[in-house]
Amino acid sequence: MKRQYYIWLSMLFCLWFVEGCNDDDSTGNDTSGAELHLSALIDGMTAEETAYRFQGGQEVGIWLSTTDVSGKLANADGVHNMRFSQSAGGLVAEPRATWNNRSTINVYAYAPYDREAQDAPHAYPFQLNLRQDTVSLTPDGNRQSDFLWTKHAATYTSEPLLLSFHHLMSKIILHVKSNTSMPGSLIGGQLSVCNTQTAANIDLGTGTVSPVGAKGNVVARELQDIPSGYEMAREVIIVPQTIHVGEQFLDIFTLGNYSCVWNADKELVFESGKQIVMEVVIDEGECHVRIKDISPWKEGQSPILGEAVEDLPTFKVLDFYDRHGIQGIVIDVDETGTHGWIVSMDEVELAWGTAPMGTYFPSAYDRDNAQANLNAVLAVDPDLKNYPAMKWCNDKNVDGVTGWVLPAHNVVKKFARLISNPDTWAQFNQAIRNSSVANSSPVNIDWNSWNDYYYASSTLSMTDNVRNAGCSMTNNYWYGTCYVDANLLPQEAIFYVRAFREF
Repeated sequence: MKRQYYIWLSMLFCLWFVEGCNDDDSTGNDTSGAELHLSALIDGMTAEETAYRFQGGQEVGIWLSTTDVSGKLANADGVHNMRFSQSAGGLVAEPRATWNNRSTINVYAYAPYDREAQDAPHAYPFQLNLRQDTVSLTPDGNRQSDFLWTKHAATYTSEPLLLSFHHLMSKIILHVKSNTSMPGSLIGGQLSVCNTQTAANIDLGTGTVSPVGAKGNVVARELQDIPSGYEMAREVIIVPQTIHVGEQFLDIFTLGNYSCVWNADKELVFESGKQIVMEVVIDEGECHVRIKDISPWKEGQSPILGEAVEDLPTFKVLDFYDRHGIQGIVIDVDETGTHGWIVSMDEVELAWGTAPMGTYFPSAYDRDNAQANLNAVLAVDPDLKNYPAMKWCNDKNVDGVTGWVLPAHNVVKKFARLISNPDTWAQFNQAIRNSSVANSSPVNIDWNSWNDYYYASSTLSMTDNVRNAGCSMTNNYWYGTCYVDANLLPQEAIFYVRAFREF
């Protein structure tokens, strides 16, 4: 069972945008003079740990608005980046505030507080601490690299409002051991996570994290609790991102001046709010790494010991996926059934690109990595205004949800193989209908027509046409064009579009 610990924090602040209590329709029960209280939650932490987290430099910043402004916090009609400081009564801001009982408010909160966050709340620049080993010597641990965020909407209540904070970065826990031929002791050695982007732009209205800047190394923090059979345990917080096959990722340097490096032997995806437990075995001077657990990031002893915080459910193809506010139909799973790909419940018809003639085309040529293609497009169009298909998918990443993408070509093929078969096409549509999710869209193939049904990928060909996959009829027989790469269409063509997400 999941553990949650609450600490009630009396947050009192100025709602200058809330109506006064002298309205003509006021009653004797008007509560506009009641103080507004908020409470805070971080999953898996005790009340004492949460209170300590918010002390000193770990202050909280708040935006308030009577309308949902999400990615446009500059348009909030109330408080902008107000700071809350720890006191005997919890986190408090002055002057104190009252709540009009006819008011609806949207609260956007983050920590640690930064006065400069008000300048660009849609793209707040955040930098990790690169020497996380040194912060382990201080009482607050890694808190400056642990970015917390939440959004909450509520109407009047006499009870404190609960703000549930989420971790937006990604955490790695490493358990390391070696054989006896290892030259030099691992104990007291230094472990670095290499070749990662250490900075990000965070949309404080949506909780979306976008890695930016040059790559660098982060020195991991030493953990005192070491699982039996291992020589050291380390923890490091990184920006959510993907590490590609062949890239150097780990460097272990011992007190005996021996260094062992590991290059990723498969693609590693680090998601916002997730933690990965990895085992590192040094055998005959070579590093061997396996993933022991992937789970939601929570504090406590279980992750340190390498135990799963919660049992991950298993899925099969065409199951309805409904977890943590994310819904979709499963179109691909690994051998464990715990990880795979889902597609969105809805779809649209959009062009891949609408940039004016002569515009420089983005270098979106990766057939496997949708994030790399998105980054290439963002480099030429940060607002995606000329790339409607990609923007539609990216706009699903709100309220702390991440991972929705316009899929790379080799991923959209997985879906094409399903819909190009009449039986699995029908089963997919039945799964959509059975879900009863509002505004869902079946795949409306007309089997009696000669019209094609193609889904756009995020991948361009070397001639800057769009690689896509879907169905085409020949001699009354449907087949997936995903098995060949002949069907390249111009960017301005209208495609069917679904968002994809890895789980």
